[in-house]
Amino acid sequence: MVQIARMRVAWTGWAGGPGVTTFYAAAAPTPAQLTAVRTFIDAIKAQIPTGISLQLENVGQIIDAATGKAVDTWSGAAQTVVNGTGTGSMSAAAGAYFRWNTGQFVNGRLVRGKMYLVPCVVSLFDADGTINNPTLTGLQTIVNTFVTGMSGGLVVYSPTSHNGYVVTSGTVVDKQVVMRSRRP
Repeated sequence: MVQIARMRVAWTGWAGGPGVTTFYAAAAPTPAQLTAVRTFIDAIKAQIPTGISLQLENVGQIIDAATGKAVDTWSGAAQTVVNGTGTGSMSAAAGAYFRWNTGQFVNGRLVRGKMYLVPCVVSLFDADGTINNPTLTGLQTIVNTFVTGMSGGLVVYSPTSHNGYVVTSGTVVDKQVVMRSRRP
């Protein structure tokens, strides 16, 4: 039985919210891994509009990957709220897309995860709708640091294959994405 820990980041403070970003760890997250998630969120706050707050929960569930059901809980130190510092116009439905790469294949398909940076500041984008180059480079550095900081503990959870797959790298995809739903 593969067990993975669910870590949630609650987003609040804008019309259309609240929202949630979910990360998974290969086991109950260590203090260093919780710090890595919080540091990652803090590092991207310039792309998040002022007035939006992100809170990494300090308790969560351990999931049996085979059933998708919670089987235990984990807890850690409380993490400080991260407040967006991005200025200018806001895009409430569009943003950036981070891909979590595993290098693993299941039934001939590459297992990858994703995370959305929505809402974001409009200055994130070039006129053609892609991510502007300085921001793309900066975000990629932040993603690389995050994956390293998780020490092999960040996983992509696949309820289809009933398993968690270790993330080996992350990619900031150079295109604008639109979210139609953000389920808390």
